[in-house]
Amino acid sequence: MKKSIFIFVSLFIVGHAFSQDTIQGYLKYNVERNFFHELPGGKRELYNTSNSTAILYYKGKETLYKEVTKDNISENQEKRLSNGSITIIPANADIVQSLVYKSYHKSEITYSFSPVQGRLGNFLRDTIRGFTWESTNEENTINKKKCVKFILKSFFNTSWTAWVDLSVPFNEGPWRFYDLPGLLVELSADNSTQKYTLQEIGIGTPLTNASLFPEEINTAKVYNKTDYEKIEKEKRERIRLIMEQNNKQNQQQ
Repeated sequence: MKKSIFIFVSLFIVGHAFSQDTIQGYLKYNVERNFFHELPGGKRELYNTSNSTAILYYKGKETLYKEVTKDNISENQEKRLSNGSITIIPANADIVQSLVYKSYHKSEITYSFSPVQGRLGNFLRDTIRGFTWESTNEENTINKKKCVKFILKSFFNTSWTAWVDLSVPFNEGPWRFYDLPGLLVELSADNSTQKYTLQEIGIGTPLTNASLFPEEINTAKVYNKTDYEKIEKEKRERIRLIMEQNNKQNQQQ
């Protein structure tokens, strides 16, 4: 069957009802992250996997996504790879968090990036932009929910496969994902680095917070899009140089 393209330009959470400040609740996801070491010849080797609990809160025209890892590592751990090199898995990885805050009043998204051990890292503030989800018309039952398979191409250096319950008109998702055609039940990166699985639904559950704006943003450096792209480019270059140096040392041994 020919694939169809769905472009969702609305930035409302539950249809037009999102314009009402009384709409509120939460969704809880399990987040699996796989960490790979790049080997010579373009091959990858998995050296660590972590699981996180993530909650997506929504209230009125605000959303807040907060993710905290569950794994506790009391001491730094060494992982020897097949090419002989050593990768260090840092202690206290469980305190690294990810935050994504969206204000639809201002059409702004603020999210953490480049996290380091023990703190969130930096924040980027940008304009909320729409996503384009492509339906495959393929159906499957996941967690007792009838879902339709959707594809999101070329986001965060990979494509994504989403299983969506179209019977629930909820277009917010975990992390930076939104503009969904329904309730996101499962989402996975095609490069196997991330997977989100819906665990608990609290749609319509009252929240005690007057505002979802996170205090962490008040005490952090917030960058614009241009500064963010510069920082990420410099980080990728540092990683490339470190990998290049490690490979040379391994070849000399």
